[in-house]
Amino acid sequence: MYIVYMGILIVVAVIAFGLGSQGNEEQSHGNIFVGRIVNQQIANTQLSGGNVLTDEGCEIDPYTGLSNCTSEIRTNQGTFSFNYEHDMMAQPCLSEGDIANLNVLSNGKAIVTRTYWAGGGA
Repeated sequence: MYIVYMGILIVVAVIAFGLGSQGNEEQSHGNIFVGRIVNQQIANTQLSGGNVLTDEGCEIDPYTGLSNCTSEIRTNQGTFSFNYEHDMMAQPCLSEGDIANLNVLSNGKAIVTRTYWAGGGA
């Protein structure tokens, strides 16, 4: 009986530790996307609470293994087309219903941080 009890405790601890580690990795890496704004000339702007309307064209490059996607993100300053590359196996695409903050740098470069994941994406 003692061995069965200890075995159950070990299994529970391993599951809890594994889920906690995965959650922390998702929070720190899975919600940050680096790319470019491709439909407007804008620089040095921070916009919060953008609504992801679409995410299209996610095709995997056979040489890099990365997907190239374009999301339409509606903000209080207009709708922006954000083109980015990511590893779909490690990081789900932005998806309709997600909420995101945009940090637009110089030359259209941008960092998008997903603050709410609607559960979609590949």
